[in-house]
Amino acid sequence: MENQPVGLILAEDGGLDSFTYDESVRPVLLRSIFVSGASRRSGVGRALLRALQQRLEMRGRTIVYAQYTTRGGDLGPFECLLQACGWSDPAENLRYCRIPTDALLNSGICESLDRLAIPDRVFPWTELTLEERQQIEADLRSGLVPGHANPFDNESSIDPVTSVGLRGEAGVIGWMVNHLRPGDPQVVCYSRAYAYPPYDRRGRGIFLVVESVKRQHAHPAYRDRQDGEFDYEPSNKMMVRMFERRFARLGNAVRRFEGRISMKLLCPGEGGA
Repeated sequence: MENQPVGLILAEDGGLDSFTYDESVRPVLLRSIFVSGASRRSGVGRALLRALQQRLEMRGRTIVYAQYTTRGGDLGPFECLLQACGWSDPAENLRYCRIPTDALLNSGICESLDRLAIPDRVFPWTELTLEERQQIEADLRSGLVPGHANPFDNESSIDPVTSVGLRGEAGVIGWMVNHLRPGDPQVVCYSRAYAYPPYDRRGRGIFLVVESVKRQHAHPAYRDRQDGEFDYEPSNKMMVRMFERRFARLGNAVRRFEGRISMKLLCPGEGGA
């Protein structure tokens, strides 16, 4: 039918962890783009992206980007559309591992942690003090804590049951902050793991992960939520050591896929040209 909607594009401000504390960067996330089946391959997708770009430039935005995963579906048409509109080549920016909690806890990792006799105190992330939060925010601004470890991202969906911090003599020395994904009642997303140097090489990272998994596995309300999904950047050496070395023995119990990112730099003020 004529004069009926054939496509939709949605975007929102924010994201791009590495730029979170750079006020000169105003990123916009391409949240969704849809073209009805009968109208595909007719230029509708390109027209939607061009219209979005023009509006963002008129509003002074500097970057538009898309983040997505290889979890399912054919990405070929979407990635071809982005490239045809001048976006950057898709690049891997995250790795994902989905593991049943019982497989992880039975992997032998708990026994190896017992031998470390870690003296630091685990606490629920909900008990983080204002002073501790302010110190972590200062460390994020200075670059001491990398953007990919920002524990305050997406705070509205943080899981209070499994998210934990670690206190040492000098204060908070690490955290494992997790999120719940709407629409997936079987999984806890282990999203933000970090241990300050030199604790990152003293077993604190894996210690925090296991403490979180124990809480997920034991909580009565999570009886049907027994998968843990871990995402990490390829540059996060602590997580690479954990999942690509320590947990390699789990074999087919681990489901792996990747996250990708593509972006386009905008020219603010030129949207009306």
